[in-house]
Amino acid sequence: MKIKIIKSFRIRESISLFIIFISIGNLNCHIKSRTSLDSSRAAANGYWYYDNMFQFQTKIPKLLSVPPLRSDMDFETLFGYNVLDSLIKTKTSNELITITSRWLKQRTKNDTIINAIKYLYKLTDFSPILFNQYNNSLNRRIYKSNVSLIKSNLSEIIDEIFQTKTSTNSAFKMLYNSDYILKVKVNNINSMPYKTYRTLDTMPGINIYNVNAMVLDTLKGKEFSPCSLNNSDFLINNSNICFNYITGPYSNSESDLNIHPSLLDNLGNLALQQNQELIIVIGYCNYYLDFNFDYFDLSVIKVFPIINNIVYDINKEWSDSKTLNYDDWKLIFLDKRLKLLNGGY
Repeated sequence: MKIKIIKSFRIRESISLFIIFISIGNLNCHIKSRTSLDSSRAAANGYWYYDNMFQFQTKIPKLLSVPPLRSDMDFETLFGYNVLDSLIKTKTSNELITITSRWLKQRTKNDTIINAIKYLYKLTDFSPILFNQYNNSLNRRIYKSNVSLIKSNLSEIIDEIFQTKTSTNSAFKMLYNSDYILKVKVNNINSMPYKTYRTLDTMPGINIYNVNAMVLDTLKGKEFSPCSLNNSDFLINNSNICFNYITGPYSNSESDLNIHPSLLDNLGNLALQQNQELIIVIGYCNYYLDFNFDYFDLSVIKVFPIINNIVYDINKEWSDSKTLNYDDWKLIFLDKRLKLLNGGY
């Protein structure tokens, strides 16, 4: 009997996968070439990219179709894009807000919330850059809502479920909201004066830093763009990644989250160093476009230093301990990720 059940499940899964592949032709919507009108509209709204704006942005060829389905995607990623794309095509923003507002008042999870969080995590984990491009490439004449609305509302629901700022809450929010969580070793750091978008004026005393780091362990975010702007291939695991941060100052008071002193200079600014090992929590922001490419800042959300293979989590955001061997910390990470995916929070 068990063998028949397993076979039956595999047949149903295969049929579902076949249906998704058959529907890809209907789901995909070719993105028209970007025109001078697109350029004018983007410039007026502050997201057209000019060459003299360069501040270490990640440069990726624009999507040719949405949703960005690929033959190498696993079943759950394909299924997730299928459902998400159908949802934001058929439900308006107001309709989605009405639903999530009701959930917020209930302050509890349900199967829909659990699955929504699970699939948004899986879509991001498969390829954060594809997911962010998708969210910023939706044609408003076709789509009634957007991914950002769903994701931000679910983040509020996570807050309401936990209600208090516990280590569990902080860790789950990092897992859910981040694009990447990686163990890295810093290769080198470049910097330039930070510039405003419209005037390109520099801001006194504020620099933007670009960190080139070797990825030692991929915890979340399997696919990322290489550091070179001239290379548009995706890299997977054991490669270099580049990310940015801006001059602080960063709070180090007892009333706020403390920053480990190994991460700061004597003015209280974040100041990463060559050869440092770190756990970095980073995310894409500040979307720009030109005729052929998309551009993002990949910026620091949180940093945890690793010194002699010991992870320093001085705010106890992942566990009740301020220091843990990396292998022990990773076990806690994997346990919390599993709970996030199956609703065990």
